[in-house]
Amino acid sequence: MRRTLTVDALNAWIPRLAEMKTAERARLRGVSAPRARQILAGAIVAKATMDTLDIRKVDVCPWALREGIMLHHLQTLQVYDGLPLQAISTAVPEVSGRGGPGKSLVGLSRGA
Repeated sequence: MRRTLTVDALNAWIPRLAEMKTAERARLRGVSAPRARQILAGAIVAKATMDTLDIRKVDVCPWALREGIMLHHLQTLQVYDGLPLQAISTAVPEVSGRGGPGKSLVGLSRGA
């Protein structure tokens, strides 16, 4: 199942999350108790990043950031030419400018 996050959804959720106590956030679907304290900060960082990069929608990846960084690093190593790593999305040019044109570890969309 494809999951996306939009700027509009973040605009709606950030004030709601800010008003909630940590225990209330922990009861939200998909938010674990240990992450309940961090979810508001994560939403604010995601919104600031999307605004800065002029991105309206992102595909939510089931992997953690560290796995994405490791896979991206492995893609750039010449010694692993035969390693069958593929970008998750090749439809949008990479934001960081590294790894060649059309390579991206996350699916980004500037449109609605």
